[in-house]
Amino acid sequence: MNNTQQFIETKEYKRFAEFCAACIKYKYIGICYGLPGVGKTLSSRYFANWDAIEKEIDYTNIKELQSENLDDSILESRTIFYTAPPIRATKMTEDIHSIGFRINMVKSIYRAKNTEEEKYTTDSFEDIDLVIVDEIDRLKIQSLEQLRDIYDRNDIAMILIGMPGIEKRLARYPQLYSRIGFAHEFDKLSKDETHHILEYKWDELGISIKLEDFSDYEAITSIIKITGGNFRLIQRLFTQIERILEINNGRLSDRFGDKRLIITGMTLMGLSTLFLSTYASGASPLLVSVGVLGVGIAFAFTNSPANNAAVSALEADKVGVGMGIFQGALYLGAGTGAGMIGALLSARRDATEPINPLYILEAMSYSDAFLAATGAILIALIAGLGLKKRG
Repeated sequence: MNNTQQFIETKEYKRFAEFCAACIKYKYIGICYGLPGVGKTLSSRYFANWDAIEKEIDYTNIKELQSENLDDSILESRTIFYTAPPIRATKMTEDIHSIGFRINMVKSIYRAKNTEEEKYTTDSFEDIDLVIVDEIDRLKIQSLEQLRDIYDRNDIAMILIGMPGIEKRLARYPQLYSRIGFAHEFDKLSKDETHHILEYKWDELGISIKLEDFSDYEAITSIIKITGGNFRLIQRLFTQIERILEINNGRLSDRFGDKRLIITGMTLMGLSTLFLSTYASGASPLLVSVGVLGVGIAFAFTNSPANNAAVSALEADKVGVGMGIFQGALYLGAGTGAGMIGALLSARRDATEPINPLYILEAMSYSDAFLAATGAILIALIAGLGLKKRG
C-alpha cells in the first residue's frame, strides 16, 4: 500500500488496519467512529491505496484505459473507498457499483496487456473484499438500507465511518445493526506519539530540532498543546510551514538563479571577514558590527539557494533523508570551523606580528582568525564557480 504522499503509520492506523483485516476475515460490517481530524479518512484512503487507484480508474475512453500509466498496484486493489454524498440512495448505489466495475475493468485490461490473460466480468464486486464508506453521518435510512442490500447480495465486508454517536444512531435500525460485527473508536494521538511525529515532520522538511535548546522544546510543547493530538491540525500546520519554506527558499532563487546568489553571498562574506581581519578586529564596536552585519547578510544570500539547490537535486522520496544529511553537514561544518578558529586564537594569543600585512592594531589573534576564515571562504567561492547554473 504505497502512496505518493508521505504517510506515517501511527499506532492508531495500525489498530485501524487490524480492524479492517478482521472485518474482511469474518465478512462483517464494521463501524469506525472518531472526532474530526483524528485521521479516519486519511487512514482509510491509505489502507485502500486510494490516491493511486483513484487515478488509475479515472478513465473516459478505451485509449486512456490502455495507457502506460497503469502498474501492478491495480492488481492488488481489493478495497473500494467511497465518500457518501448527500444524494438519493439509488445514485449512491450506482456510484459504488461503478467504482467496482472500473477497478475490475482496469484489472482485466492490465492483465490482457501484460500477461495475455483475458478475463472480463460484469460483477462489480468480483475480487473486492471490502467497501469503506466515509461520512455516513450524511446518509438517511434509505441510503443505509441500500448499503445493507449491497452487503447482503455480495460476499464482502463493509466499514462505515462517521462521527462519535453514529453507533447509537445505527442501533435504531435493527436489520442493519444486527449485521455489525465490530466497532472501532479511532482515537487521537497520544502526547508521546505526537512528539515523535513532530520530530519526523521536522526532519522531513530538513530542519533539525534540538530538545536541549529550550526554545525548540518550548515550540514542540506548544504545538502538542495547541493541536491536542489532532492529526489533521498537525498536517495542516506542517503544510503551512512547508509552504512558507518553499516561498522563502524559492523566491530569490527562482528570480536570480541559485548559482548567482551563492556566488554573491560568498563574495560578500569573504569581503566582510577580510574587513574584520584588516580594520575591525580590536577597533570600535561600530566597525565590528558592520563586518558582522555583512556576514549575516551574506549568509541570508547563500542559505536560501543552497537549500533550494539541495532539494532540487534530490528525488522526492529522498528529500527528508537528504536534507537531514545536508543540515547535519552544515552544523558539523559550523562546529568544526568554530573549533578551528578557537584553536587558532589560542595558538596566536602571544603573537607579536599579524599574518595580515594590512592590519595595524593590537588584536592580532582575532585578525588572524578572520583572515583564516577569509581563506576558507575563498576556497568555497572557487568551488561555487563550478556549480551548474539553475534558473
